[in-house]
Amino acid sequence: MGNKVPKASIMIGGAAITAVALILNQRRQRKNSNKGQNQLEQTQTEQFNEEQVPQEQTSQNVQQVINSTENQNPEDSNSIDSISFINRVNKELKAFQEQQVPLSFDVLMKITEAGFKLVARNYSQMQNKNRNERRQLLNIPQQYTLKVLEFNNELEILINQNQLDICKKLRISSEIYENSFVLQFQTQAALERFIVFQFSMRQQLIASIPSQKEINESQLAQVADIQLKKLDDIQFFKNYLQQLQGEDQQFSSIIITVLLSDIVYQQLGFEEEDILKAVLAYPVLKNQLSLIQQKVQAVMEMCFQ
Repeated sequence: MGNKVPKASIMIGGAAITAVALILNQRRQRKNSNKGQNQLEQTQTEQFNEEQVPQEQTSQNVQQVINSTENQNPEDSNSIDSISFINRVNKELKAFQEQQVPLSFDVLMKITEAGFKLVARNYSQMQNKNRNERRQLLNIPQQYTLKVLEFNNELEILINQNQLDICKKLRISSEIYENSFVLQFQTQAALERFIVFQFSMRQQLIASIPSQKEINESQLAQVADIQLKKLDDIQFFKNYLQQLQGEDQQFSSIIITVLLSDIVYQQLGFEEEDILKAVLAYPVLKNQLSLIQQKVQAVMEMCFQ
């Protein structure tokens, strides 16, 4: 299979502003190394391009307040508890059992979203705990990197468990759920769409933490400047990324962006949620953010040469 299928797994990191572009790039590189399913990819790519999720939509989603799934109105068609959604799930389960037709992208995403919303209840406390712990280790690269990966793994397990609990409630077996992911995400287009969707959910987790500081346009430009200058120090990041072995290297972009986040906090006292709120308010700095994305990718590549 050309791409590594995510099944129900979720990649969560520390600073999300740059991570998605790098993850997409990694997926494209994997695709180029395995070209065995070109016909299938062409057919399914056309299907998903018709309803592709634009990346700019992720910023719009952040502005929505995260509501607990317990407060969802069962009559709301967007609710996983709604009669219409339950009927749709039952219809798709029958199609899977009879014809091996996977659960639809929309159903899988609603379950994923509900899992994120459950995590959002305690995310602020979890994130603040991790921030305090990892920042004490900022000058100890090996321990710092392990702490970031530990948080990522803890969050992934929690989200996955929430999703499986929701599936159980909907009478979807874990086998059908995971097989549907495998069948739905065999193409680059579908996989990228899912990653963008995850990125949107990740931003909403950050947005669920109350922002404590207002950042003006000048201060946001200062944040970008600090990050761009730090990205020139390749050896600094290499000290952290050299700890990553095997599959853990896929988290290299996350390690870099978490480091950038902590460096900004160390110098200016701004947290991710403060920065994210400002990014939405001052889109004029989009070019600088794009440059940060490019430099993060360049740093990652140079660190593994």
